[in-house]
Amino acid sequence: MTTRISRPTNGASRPRNLGTKLTRPLAATVIVSAAALTLTGCIVTYDAAKPELLVVNDYSEDVVAVIEGLKSEIDTPVDASRANAMVVDKCMGTAIRVETTSGDILGRVEEQACPGWTLTVNEDGTLTYTEDGK
Repeated sequence: MTTRISRPTNGASRPRNLGTKLTRPLAATVIVSAAALTLTGCIVTYDAAKPELLVVNDYSEDVVAVIEGLKSEIDTPVDASRANAMVVDKCMGTAIRVETTSGDILGRVEEQACPGWTLTVNEDGTLTYTEDGK
């Protein structure tokens, strides 16, 4: 059985927009969805890795690493047998001092704090400052 759309009895032709009621809302939905996905990329922030100096504490006590030679010193506490990162965008300061939490100075590295380097507080309290990957 075939279904036919009946013509009006007044002899007028069938309307041309018949059957297009869903395509306009569908097209609008597609456009709005594409715009939303595009704009979401502008709103969502990408958290890129930050340049850092890694401080590794192999010493038996908690220590504090301090970047000297700045208007205000930057310090980072590091628990015993742990590591902590200091965010440094570029080489900064004139030296790095390491002291215990009670204030006893373990040592000083007379070099700038640079991203991509590791400062290790060894078990005996000495310091090793090396560029990562070398």
